[in-house]
Amino acid sequence: MGQQNLLIIVVGILIVGVAITVAIAMFRGNSIETSRNNLIVDLGFYAQKAREYYWKPRGQGGGGNSFEGVRIDNLAYKTENENGRYYVESSTQNELILVGVGRMISGEDSIRVKMRVMERQNLVEVVN
Repeated sequence: MGQQNLLIIVVGILIVGVAITVAIAMFRGNSIETSRNNLIVDLGFYAQKAREYYWKPRGQGGGGNSFEGVRIDNLAYKTENENGRYYVESSTQNELILVGVGRMISGEDSIRVKMRVMERQNLVEVVN
């Protein structure tokens, strides 16, 4: 009877270990998804500010229907926060590409999200 009890204890420990491992993996996946969502929300804020710049006449300090010359520090006071850091990858007359680099690591690199801002819409691309 002693060996059966020992076997039951070992099997019980294995089951608990597997359950803990699965729970940690699920929590990590949820944290990464939350971080991506936070980056998208922050990029949406910068996109809104960029669109305000786009529609404002040049005489009033805007772009006059152009995204050319937009810098991230022109759009907001802070270029980074607890979610990540943000920068302008490129700006042309009709399109602005914003990038957010998160503080969380996914795989071997930081989480990255790109947002393509156009006159009337935003397109989001999750890089990592």
